[in-house]
Amino acid sequence: MLDQLEKLYQDELLNCRIDCPLRGTTTIVKGHYPEQPVNIAFVGEAPGARETELGQPFVGMAGSNFEDFLKSLDLTRNDVFITNTVKCRPTVGFQGRKNRAPYSSELEACSYYLKREMEITDPKLIITLGNVPLRQLLKDKKASITHWHGTLFFYGRAKVFPIHHPGAITYNRKLKGVIAEDLKVLKKLITLQK
Repeated sequence: MLDQLEKLYQDELLNCRIDCPLRGTTTIVKGHYPEQPVNIAFVGEAPGARETELGQPFVGMAGSNFEDFLKSLDLTRNDVFITNTVKCRPTVGFQGRKNRAPYSSELEACSYYLKREMEITDPKLIITLGNVPLRQLLKDKKASITHWHGTLFFYGRAKVFPIHHPGAITYNRKLKGVIAEDLKVLKKLITLQK
């Protein structure tokens, strides 16, 4: 598995030739994977400024909340595969200083890489973080994390458990209780996957 992922990243992703508005605008952020195969994958939206700088997913502002998520699930980064729906940082504003959600065209262009990552890692459980990865795996542009959080569905053979994005707590403290409840359910699911 590790050889296949590294081949995907080195031979294809880092030399990306897909017609995408983001191609060449920023550093590509590949998925984080431990040395041993894992059964659990987390899928986020897109890299932010810090992720782009360090070349790792979920190390920016939302990274601290993500680490709290993992801790509450008795997991570490070395227990899971972590990736994003798009591999380049979508930006807006003066000199691209602010993050934005990926456009449909960017999601479509990068969908090949996410699909290949899921085929290669073959997780039993995928946790989507926020609206964007939920919509991508469901193939439903109108799906809402508010409606779907904590509801299981399947992506191929894998169970998918959507939860709010770790950054959501930063902007909406009212979600803290909702996320805590979802994490309790998720912890039981993860116990079954180990």
